[in-house]
Amino acid sequence: GGGAYIQGILLAWLAGKVSFWLGGMFTAVFVMIFYRKQIGKVPFWKSVVGVLLFPLFDIIGHWCSYIAVFKKVEWKPIPHDRVMDIDKLVTSQEEKK
Repeated sequence: GGGAYIQGILLAWLAGKVSFWLGGMFTAVFVMIFYRKQIGKVPFWKSVVGVLLFPLFDIIGHWCSYIAVFKKVEWKPIPHDRVMDIDKLVTSQEEKK
């Protein structure tokens, strides 16, 4: 009866969420494999965490896009008062290591 109908709806909803999450994880694995040279060396555990959490990141990005369509968004410039060229930036990054 009605209980089976509601269970079917909930099961379909859950299956959709699981397939979305697995699809996002597949996308993250794809990116990690094919762009590993550009990404650089990442510890294995960080890769696993990134793959598992990528769908959450994707959901947040979609919601931000939807909100930006309907909400008035203003550009707020961030003042930068330090002047640095790329050589100084690379040198400072190497010193931190």
